[in-house]
This record gives sequence, structure tokens and C-alpha cells, in this order.
Amino acid sequence: MPRTLLVVSQTFVPDPASVGQHMADVAFEMARRGQRVVVYTSSRSYEDASIAYPLRETRNGVDIRRIRFSSFGKRSILLRVFGTASFMVQVFLRMLFFPRLAGIFFSTSPPLVGLAATIVAMIRRVPTAYWAMDLNPDQLISMGKLRATSWRAKFLEGVNRFILRRTNLIIALDRFMAERILQRGDYQTKLLVQPPWPHEDAQEPVPHLDNPFRQRHGLDGKFVIMYSGNHSPANPLKTLLDAAVKLKDHPTIQLMFIGGGLGKREVEEYKQRHQLDNVISLPYQPLDSIRWSLSA
Repeated sequence: MPRTLLVVSQTFVPDPASVGQHMADVAFEMARRGQRVVVYTSSRSYEDASIAYPLRETRNGVDIRRIRFSSFGKRSILLRVFGTASFMVQVFLRMLFFPRLAGIFFSTSPPLVGLAATIVAMIRRVPTAYWAMDLNPDQLISMGKLRATSWRAKFLEGVNRFILRRTNLIIALDRFMAERILQRGDYQTKLLVQPPWPHEDAQEPVPHLDNPFRQRHGLDGKFVIMYSGNHSPANPLKTLLDAAVKLKDHPTIQLMFIGGGLGKREVEEYKQRHQLDNVISLPYQPLDSIRWSLSA
């Protein structure tokens, strides 16, 4: 049996979360190049824990192994923490005893999975690649959710530096993220700036007249303002929601909020409280049909 690249991500296709889709792109490409690739991911949808995926399947030459009791949705912080902890413990043990391990590729889903991957890599003496999709505690501190002097911030920062020092490749989303990473140490020789690429085949524009999504949701003749993606506290939607209230009597203007996350509840509450018929709230759209919604 050839040596295996392990890809670790709590979300993976067909789950619609963007991190999992980009991790899948890398896994599929490595398999196409002849590398044996095994993915450890959750058996449940990252957004909706009622959606279950096959425990094991092969896609584009990649062996996908899904772990039970490793995601319980995003209804509360406690459930997310429990799901993250369960995923990390299970994946740590699987990585530790995986035969003929070549290396580990991980991101920030879940946020601290890099700690488990790095410890295993040190024990097994294999290389790692770290795709930094988020930076914490930076993000939490900037949002005012965490004090820079708190023990939690210091713990997260310590984990961050531990991972950065020991990984063989760091991938940053842009030069601004790269600057923040380089503030933590001289990692220039192993730092790659690689912006996330668009899924052009899935996002090909569709003319309004030929778009069944617009027809299905009664958007003909409407000017549509859309937010599509993670409804995260880091992406505040209050400005758009306040605009929806002021525009509620304009019959030709429609606002759409597509996706999920902790901020989804705020959208639903605004819609109900202000009786906003000009607001449509929908879940994440599947990748194979997202071009209909994005073109709307």
C-alpha cells in the first residue's frame, strides 16, 4: 500500500460550507496527481445536523471517511464546542495509528484541529500543511468578543504559535493575513499566499429570463440585493436589515439572505418583528445549483 496523505476537515463535500469545498478541491487534485488521499470529516452537515452523509465513500479517487458524533449543528456555542471536541479526539486517535502516513493537511475547521494534527505529526515524524482560513484570537479580539489579556486569548495565541512553528507549509488567504502571521515569527520561507479560487463551473452566470430560481421565488421585475454565505458575527448584517425596514414599502426591491450561521436567527427575527415581506431567507444552496441563486 502506498503512503497516504491525510486531509482533516470537519466539513467536506457535499456539505455546502465553503471551507470543505476548497479542501475537497485540493484533495481531488492530489489524488489526480497519483497521491493516495484519505479524508477524515464529520458524518453530519456542519450547518444542519439532521442531514447525514455516508460514513464512507470514494469521490474522484479520494477515500472519504466520516466520523460519527462529531458535529451537532450550530444552534448553540455549547453544541459546537462539544462537536468540535468529539471530532478532535476521534480524529487524533485515527491519525496516530494510521498506517503508512505520508503527511497531514488541515485547515481551521474545527479551529483547534491543527493542535491535534501537529502533535501527531511530531510523534509520527511526518510533514504538515496548514491552510489558515481564519486567524484567532485576532478575529475574536477585533470583534470585542475576547480581551487580548485574557487566559483564553493567551491560550489560543500559544496554540497558534505552536502550530506555525512546527508546520512545513503555511497557506494564507491574502497579504494582510500573511502580515499577521509574520508578526508571530519569521515564517517567510514556508509561507504561501494563495487566495481562494472561485468555482467557475458552478458559478457560471445565468440570464435573469432563463433563471428558474428567480421565477420560483417571484423575483421577476424585482431589483434583488443578496447576501450569500456564512451569517457570522464577523460579517454583521444589521446594516442590510435596517435597509430592508426602510425599503419595506418599495414593491420592486427584494432582499435575500442565503446561507446559515449564528446570525441567521437575527435575520429571521427581523423579518418577523418588522413584517418584512421584502426579505427572503433561505439555507445554503447546493454547489451544483448555486449559480442559479448567485445569478438572481
